[in-house]
Amino acid sequence: MDAIIVVLIAAVDILLYSLLYRALNGGGEGYPPDRRDNETQVYASRIAGVIFFGLIPLVAIGWILDGRLTAFGFVFVNSRKVLKWIVPAILLVVPACILQSKSAGNLKQYPQIRILNWNFRIFFSSALTWMAYLLSYEFFFRGVLLFACWNALGLEWAIAVNVVFYALAHIHKGRFEVIGSIPLGAVLCLLTVYTGSFWMAFFIHASIALTNEWASLYFSKQIHFRPFGESETI
Repeated sequence: MDAIIVVLIAAVDILLYSLLYRALNGGGEGYPPDRRDNETQVYASRIAGVIFFGLIPLVAIGWILDGRLTAFGFVFVNSRKVLKWIVPAILLVVPACILQSKSAGNLKQYPQIRILNWNFRIFFSSALTWMAYLLSYEFFFRGVLLFACWNALGLEWAIAVNVVFYALAHIHKGRFEVIGSIPLGAVLCLLTVYTGSFWMAFFIHASIALTNEWASLYFSKQIHFRPFGESETI
């Protein structure tokens, strides 16, 4: 019963979030490079993600699923076990993200905030909203959805369902992100199963997002980091 409820929540949340995302960002693939002054839209998209993938599942767990957060991967695991995997994982992920961030396709969409001059306010505001969004995202996908389906369907089917929904959640960002989400989703599921918690997936996903954003900011020919300057739209 838990799995049915969670899958229904996943389907509705992904649909509503995707529609809202496209409405906030002009209905195109990702963030158009000529979008002006979209800082508010980016933050709104991430806050909406916190609501759809964080707050709504939390309410559902408390109201419908008897408040058993630990049954959905919300546990703090042995730090040695996490460090054993997270350090080499990040050492692999960070250089790969830096190399990939140079591509023209990536720089058309990232950094998501298309402000000509980034200052410290934008830099930290973007990082904090990314972290909040990804914490909610991983709590739902690698926590609630994965563990509910694992208990009901077994591990193989749970990962399959998770990867399918995770890919669907990237459709509004374009086919390249959909394709990339498939192997990433599977790997994050396996790491979550090994550690018994979604925290590992969150740390890795956050490392990917922030590394890509900061590297894209560095390599962009249009967008620059001016720590104490005034922000200026493209």
